[in-house]
Amino acid sequence: MFFTAPRATMYSMIACAMCFTFCEIVATDKAAENSGLEDAPAAEIVPERRERSSENNTNGAPNLNNVHQRLQALEKKNECPSGWTEEYQGYLMTAYDNHTKQYDFICVDEDAEARPAPSLNSVHQRLQALEKKLETLLKPRSGDPWFFAYLLGLHSNKKGIGLRGPPGYPGKPGTPGVRGKRGKQGVPGKIGPKGDVGKPGSSISIRGPRGPKGEPGAVGRTGFRGLRGQKGELGKSGVKYTRWGRTTCPSGVQIVYKGITGGDHYQHPGGGVNYLCLPKTPRYGRYKSGWQHSGYVYGTEYEVSDFNPFYRNLHNHDAPCVVCFAKSRSTMLMMPARNDCPSGWVEEYDGYLMTEFYNHPKQRDYICVDKWAEYIPGTRANRDGALLYPVQGKCGSLPCSPYVSGRELTCAVCTK
Repeated sequence: MFFTAPRATMYSMIACAMCFTFCEIVATDKAAENSGLEDAPAAEIVPERRERSSENNTNGAPNLNNVHQRLQALEKKNECPSGWTEEYQGYLMTAYDNHTKQYDFICVDEDAEARPAPSLNSVHQRLQALEKKLETLLKPRSGDPWFFAYLLGLHSNKKGIGLRGPPGYPGKPGTPGVRGKRGKQGVPGKIGPKGDVGKPGSSISIRGPRGPKGEPGAVGRTGFRGLRGQKGELGKSGVKYTRWGRTTCPSGVQIVYKGITGGDHYQHPGGGVNYLCLPKTPRYGRYKSGWQHSGYVYGTEYEVSDFNPFYRNLHNHDAPCVVCFAKSRSTMLMMPARNDCPSGWVEEYDGYLMTEFYNHPKQRDYICVDKWAEYIPGTRANRDGALLYPVQGKCGSLPCSPYVSGRELTCAVCTK
């Protein structure tokens, strides 16, 4: 992957991975939950600790097979969920948190490359071309005024000889010359040698040209029906989406992983602008402990003290999320300002449009939070971080009918 980052604006924080689905995913919700990211650390750490304790209890040299297995376990980091293919792994990057420019969070390959600097030869060629253009501009042309050519002639050498003036206008064509006399007749050439005697003709006739195409014949009888072929493989399909505010997916839809809604702090002018569904258990790559100049990620709190459109008391609680995969559909649509889907689309869930408070320096994407939104237990404390506010319509450039100024807007996530 080729990636060029603006200097001092993109910094690493958290390891990440980009994935895509196999054409066949047959795991159920329960199987995906048992084999997701939550169980991965325990499955790797417990066998590794057992091997280490058994190795330390022996008085002899370490077992090379155990050492090799432990190294392989350590190399398995930043993985994708079960049933997904890892395209690459790297680090989560965005703009510096204190900059005024905001960016999305993106996953940058750990083997990222830099754009090559221009060579000295190319810079020299560009300089020569620029010098030629400048020299052309300084030379007077035939249509320039005489005093401009005179001023250019002031740049003379020590002998007082100025620059050569511009070429004059083309002269008028001269009169046609007298036609010359006719030349003398040439001497006749010599007679050439006698040619060979021709060969006798053939008695075999030559085939004539092809005749016109005949009329098409009558249609023949329909043949017997052939044997039925084998059933083809199922084509690649499926679509993934994030269900904000919930920990489960709709019936018949696979859970990819459960997570925590994350984002940058609401008071930071820089950093990332999009909300992230962070897995509950991160896996780190290379890192440096402590705070460096970088982007930050916080948890996300509901802010619904003025009006709570949800069925639970969510104010100041942290928001969960879950990534879902619908195998039988291929595209997703977030429908703003409506809690139903267009004709022919399947409604995955409906809820309320939410984003950051309009007067905060941090800008956010709009997301659709489920109307049956849940909260993460034990997160009642008001610690802020990234925030979620309902969205209201404002009449003016938005048509006042049927939109109502000051009314909270709904939303729906649809698939097809």
